[in-house]
Amino acid sequence: MVGESVRHDAVEEVTGFGVVSAQPLQQVKVQDQQAALLQSYLDLQRVVFAHFNAGALLWGIALVLAASVAWSMAEFPRWLTVLIALPGLVEVPKSVIQIVTGADLGFLILLEGPLLMVVFFAVAWVFWRRAG
Repeated sequence: MVGESVRHDAVEEVTGFGVVSAQPLQQVKVQDQQAALLQSYLDLQRVVFAHFNAGALLWGIALVLAASVAWSMAEFPRWLTVLIALPGLVEVPKSVIQIVTGADLGFLILLEGPLLMVVFFAVAWVFWRRAG
């Protein structure tokens, strides 16, 4: 949330200068000012993505911790515990690699998103079935 908040407010400010918007760059007359604004925008993007990567790392760790707690509970089936751990086990190394190397491994969200949906529906299915 911090990353999105920063991006929303700051990009709006930088866009007001006409550097990032689709408008012609006539508002920024001096080349040095344009370069400085573009550099500040690049720095802003780095800060935003650092927040996103930190948040992703935290939710990956949270999924692994939730799976470890669920493993010790008799109410949780083992297959469901493993299913809960899988997105976290994909996200933690992905986030660490992105933070350490700066590599873009964003394509793995195509694996994590559907896997998380399966986890949520599986948890609901198991516990609604037991309640009924």
